[in-house]
Amino acid sequence: MFRRVEAELKHALQVLTDIQVALSEACIVTIIDANGRLAYVNDKFCSTTGFCSDDVLGVDYNKLFYGEQYEALVQDMKRELTRGRVWRGEVQSYKKDGNPFWVQTTVVPFLDATHRPYQFIAVSTDISDRKIVEEAQREREQQLYTLINAIPDVVLFKDANGRWLETNDTALRLFSIEDDEWYGKTTSDILGTRTVFNSLVREDDSDIWDRGTSVREETCFGSRGQPQRIFDTITIPIFRNGKRHRLLVIGRDITERKRREQEVWTMKEEFESIFSYSADAICLFDFGGNLVRTNQACRELYGWREDDFAGCFPPDEESLNELNEWLQIVQETGRQISRETVRKRKDGESIFVSVTLSPIRNAAGQIVAVSTIERDITERVRTTQLLVQSEKLSVAGQLAAGIAHELRNPMTVLRGFTQMIQEHPERTVQYAGLMLREFDRVNAIVEELLTLAKPQAVKYEYKDILAILEHVLLLLQTQAAPRNIRLIRRCNVRQLFVSCVENQMKQVFMNILKNAIEASDDGAEIVIDVQRVGDTVELRFIDHGCGIPEDQLDKIGQPFHTTKPSGTGLGLLVTNRIISDHHGHVEIKSQVNVGTEVKIVMPLRSASMPAAQ
Repeated sequence: MFRRVEAELKHALQVLTDIQVALSEACIVTIIDANGRLAYVNDKFCSTTGFCSDDVLGVDYNKLFYGEQYEALVQDMKRELTRGRVWRGEVQSYKKDGNPFWVQTTVVPFLDATHRPYQFIAVSTDISDRKIVEEAQREREQQLYTLINAIPDVVLFKDANGRWLETNDTALRLFSIEDDEWYGKTTSDILGTRTVFNSLVREDDSDIWDRGTSVREETCFGSRGQPQRIFDTITIPIFRNGKRHRLLVIGRDITERKRREQEVWTMKEEFESIFSYSADAICLFDFGGNLVRTNQACRELYGWREDDFAGCFPPDEESLNELNEWLQIVQETGRQISRETVRKRKDGESIFVSVTLSPIRNAAGQIVAVSTIERDITERVRTTQLLVQSEKLSVAGQLAAGIAHELRNPMTVLRGFTQMIQEHPERTVQYAGLMLREFDRVNAIVEELLTLAKPQAVKYEYKDILAILEHVLLLLQTQAAPRNIRLIRRCNVRQLFVSCVENQMKQVFMNILKNAIEASDDGAEIVIDVQRVGDTVELRFIDHGCGIPEDQLDKIGQPFHTTKPSGTGLGLLVTNRIISDHHGHVEIKSQVNVGTEVKIVMPLRSASMPAAQ
């Protein structure tokens, strides 16, 4: 029996030795005495920490702890061990070189007969690698959580049963959730009756799970007292090992985008309505001058079908070159311009049109196209021409009396010379030169009168404005001379050529000087001052007559408004229109009983002046 017991003891001792070897290879084993000092450390402890046994034996075990956990850890361990309980925990310690490491530690108290610990054995496992992985995982989770909270979209995780697991601050603000009691609850439990309309976060997700794929849709959410908001929502089912695991809901608030889309759509509809139903002809051109689009009014105006344009408008080469020049001006200046011109319809009829060209810009402010709005002004042009012609005839009629008197003088001379030739035929050669001069004088007066009376083609040519003025002064001498009114011309140059319609300019000068003569007293002076100022010519007509009241100046030039008892008010209306067509302008200054100054400013050169209108 003794041998059997001895054998069992040897076997038990061998088992303990094997266990010790195994523990020494796998675990850090330390023995702590009743005073908390290290009484034993195994080789694993030394290889792991870098300390040898002599370095740590007799050292307070708690001093091996590291970091902020020290105080709380010591108190918890002491409380459990003094009660004879096993303590387990994760401890951060440090190596001899000062670097920290983590261990999973189990401390077992050994009690004496009085149930007091007389020593402790601590078995620890190095878990530094695991803690590094866990720390990295926590860092990733924190980054993910920070990212989710930074996203302005609603982000929500639910489990397979629809319970909320995680959400971000955007969702909490949207749903007005102020506490943390939402975790593990369903949508109806959290929102309850506060929701007026909610399809953003469903209560039942079974159709999403059945599909097994992400679903994108537009959803809504609205609460009492707040307007309904629209969300672009993606719901993603997440499976693990073939089973339902998580449901991710991401919702982006697109209320403002939908509002803008609606505004754009409304603006597009309004534009289409204006474009399609406008009474004016509208065309869209690209930078190459190619026709992009026309409306129905354009096709009706010119009598063309949409297929007839074939990307090129106008069809005739002359008008096309004119349009390309205008398009280039708009592209270079970036400004709207207006022009008047003549176009031909498909049936060959010529019509007058006003054309307004406007740049079309993209969101960056770059010009990407040009639009034209064209209107038939044929009736207006014809009416204007009739007004001009009527005014011409009116002026001619008023001049008739003066011209008749002026004609009597040379006719009397001619009659006298004719009688003298009859009595003295030998003096025919002597009197012939005098008679020819008188005939030329009569012919000049008649020609000027006919020029005013008969209609002429409107054609711009370079003419000497001083020569035109001289012709008008010759004609008006018949009105000024009987009242002893002197017409004085002043000029600092001999010739000034402008692009103009000669007949129209004569009518302008005739209207202004006739008004000045009628407003002046007998024996007065009327000064015509002509000066070249840069690239323009200034003509100032100055009289010292009765003047115009200040409250009437703004109305001068309006149809049928006149300060003369027998006037029509059309003279200055026609004058203003003619000067405007010549790219100039008219200024009038006047004081009662002091006099009136009419200033006309016109360009000496104008590359854009049309050759015919």
